[in-house]
Amino acid sequence: MTSTKKKTAAKVGMTASLGSLVVTGLSKGKLFRRFHVASGIALIAFSVWHYSLYQKKKKETVSERAKKNSN
Repeated sequence: MTSTKKKTAAKVGMTASLGSLVVTGLSKGKLFRRFHVASGIALIAFSVWHYSLYQKKKKETVSERAKKNSN
């Protein structure tokens, strides 16, 4: 899966879980409460995934490069 498709999937997942969070939040009943909690957890998971897709890669430090070259 390409980086662009992963980002799109994360955004779609966040949108769907937010939508279901709103709908279940406005509804009454035990079943909706369970789905509301699950939707909240899904929103957090998709948000973390989305955040991780936009993080820059850690650059190798000079000392790490020196250790790598000495071996």
